[in-house]
Amino acid sequence: MRVEGSVDSNNNPSNKFNSDDIQADLEGTRAALSLVQERLDMLERQVKARGTRDVARQAANAARSVPAPTLAQTIEARLRERPMELRDVAEVVGVTLSQAAAELGKMRQSKKVWNVGTATAARWIWRVGDMAPPDVLRAMVETLISDQPMTTAELVAATGARAPRVSGVLVEIQRSQHQVMNLGTPRRGRWFMIPATAKQAKLAPKAVKK
Repeated sequence: MRVEGSVDSNNNPSNKFNSDDIQADLEGTRAALSLVQERLDMLERQVKARGTRDVARQAANAARSVPAPTLAQTIEARLRERPMELRDVAEVVGVTLSQAAAELGKMRQSKKVWNVGTATAARWIWRVGDMAPPDVLRAMVETLISDQPMTTAELVAATGARAPRVSGVLVEIQRSQHQVMNLGTPRRGRWFMIPATAKQAKLAPKAVKK
């Protein structure tokens, strides 16, 4: 931009600007600012994309760093759901009978599982133990007495919890909306809880005779 200096009649400096030069400088400045803004936008997009990639990479690394559950942990999770025979355990876990038997043998030695079946037809359940939270113990008792009638002593053995805790859970279940029946005697109750699916079942309509 050119500035032509001159002195007026009062000896004061004055400037005479060329309007074309000013316009050209403004357009050049605008163009430069536009380039700067484009550069900033591009850098922002790169930072966002890099951040997204970093987050995805960190998530993938975290997923890889989490160890896969062991066979023992997988069997435990299944036996917390319901009593199972050896072949059922092997099938749902996806191992051979010998592998499942070996793992169950270790669990039997450490008293982590209990046989609620018979000596010839064992059915295994996970023992939650006396330190189990109340909701966990109640869920296991409900699972057991929904599967078959059981006495309080049998529930104590199967859960690993103390008799007062098991008795308290049975009282809570009886006071709830669940339908619990005593299939034993007044002195030695054998408790059975009718499953919700059974209560909701309906008899098929009889065929109409022609």
